[in-house]
Amino acid sequence: MKIAKPLITVILLAATAGGIFYFVRMNSIRADENPGIAVTNGRLELKRYTVQSRYPGKIVEMKADRGDIVKKGDVIALLEDNDTMATLKSAEAQKKSAGAAKERIHAQRAAAETELSLRETELADAKNLMKEKLISSTELKKRDTAVKAKRQEITALRKAEAAAAADEERASAEIEKVKTVIEDLSVRSPVDGHVEYRLADPGNVIGSGSRVMAILDPLDVTMDVFLPSKDAVKVRVGDEARIVIDGVDAVFPAKVDFVADDAQFTPKFVETREERDKLRFRIILKVGSDTAAAHPRYLKGGMPAVAYLRTENTSWPGNLAVKLPEESAGKSQAVSKD
Repeated sequence: MKIAKPLITVILLAATAGGIFYFVRMNSIRADENPGIAVTNGRLELKRYTVQSRYPGKIVEMKADRGDIVKKGDVIALLEDNDTMATLKSAEAQKKSAGAAKERIHAQRAAAETELSLRETELADAKNLMKEKLISSTELKKRDTAVKAKRQEITALRKAEAAAAADEERASAEIEKVKTVIEDLSVRSPVDGHVEYRLADPGNVIGSGSRVMAILDPLDVTMDVFLPSKDAVKVRVGDEARIVIDGVDAVFPAKVDFVADDAQFTPKFVETREERDKLRFRIILKVGSDTAAAHPRYLKGGMPAVAYLRTENTSWPGNLAVKLPEESAGKSQAVSKD
């Protein structure tokens, strides 16, 4: 019992201190409130890109790891697929074979056309000799038949040459298609950002659409907040807002990017005023990309913050005037997402 009493005393003191802190905290928030300005809180979020592989394959190398900074288009993972490489070699062999066939047939057609020219000359001479009755009609018919046969041969060679050319084009198209697949086996970052975590390791065999890495875009900073219906109804997309991050002596500008049409935490049956007051509407605030680019040290995902939104046509009070961290003074803030 002698040991329990001091312990109980410590617990009571801790609970009292916690209550005092909560009371002071809530009072400080209320003290910051101004008429026509709604106050709520939440956490900053960075847009996450979950990078996936378009094709199946075996990961041979991961080019980036958690926390690494990557640029748009950087290769972040390399895959290999033996079937794809075999298809490429087969298509290249088909193209080579079709090309050789086309050249061979072209040479045969050229020779046949030269021979046709000679036989047409012989036929013309035979017709002149026939007029003078120096050759028989049988000889004339023989030469005429030879010309027709050669013309038919040339027509067949032209068709064969066209077929070989078509085979070569199909093989070329297949090669380009396979090369595109091979290019996509190099998984690239879709955005400038930093790696939140990777979802695969070298040696893993993954399927089409498998997740490889998660990348955060530091220029796409948002904050989800919830307001009661009496305040949410007065907020519009594009309205100005302010964000104050806990522990940071700064006021960041933001804009309303989304206002939900449906309420959250809705009671099953809304009948009384008390129940209607429980309704909360989700609102998304978005920090400008210029501001996000200039202050990545503070605008991090998960940072707790207080948001202020105007519900009336009133000016921002002095304590909510835009105030950016001093470390960026004199630095260019013209960096944009584009």
